Amino acid sequence: VCGQDNSGMELIGSKVIGSWRWVSDIETQGDYAYLACGELGLQVINIDQPQPQRCVSILRGDDLDFKTLEVSNGFLVAGSNLTAVLIDISEPEALRIISTIDSVKEFDVDGDFLHVIFEDDYYLYSISEPAEPFLVGRLDNVGRVFSYPPGNGSIAAGNGLFCIADRDDQI
Repeated sequence: VCGQDNSGMELIGSKVIGSWRWVSDIETQGDYAYLACGELGLQVINIDQPQPQRCVSILRGDDLDFKTLEVSNGFLVAGSNLTAVLIDISEPEALRIISTIDSVKEFDVDGDFLHVIFEDDYYLYSISEPAEPFLVGRLDNVGRVFSYPPGNGSIAAGNGLFCIADRDDQI
């Protein structure tokens, strides 16, 4: 864990998690760091005090293999085995899976929206109610998708530029 001030980076603490080769992504919110550790699960580290840091929670499951993470609005979206897993992190010591969205290869969280790529198709989900995400719309055969600039509703895809004027509009 490093802290930064205007003079640069300074090591203020460390935590050994078995082997760092298992950590594929890290997100922080408040006093906690969330680590995607593949088959070892989602691990939550209290980083309030640099030393000693302690693991306060681990979320594991037979078919969970966490690779990517994004924090949004008090919950975490974790990528695991072609699934986006929405996790309640309001109590980091007691993680709870809220819902899942299947057929997810890549994803990006943008406020209350989850941009998803699967195969060559683009899907836009509303996650304003994480327990009940719903599909807002989809575009078929778009190739790779980027939101540019992030948060403005413009989506650059492999075969064109799509603009969402009002996020409540259907695609």
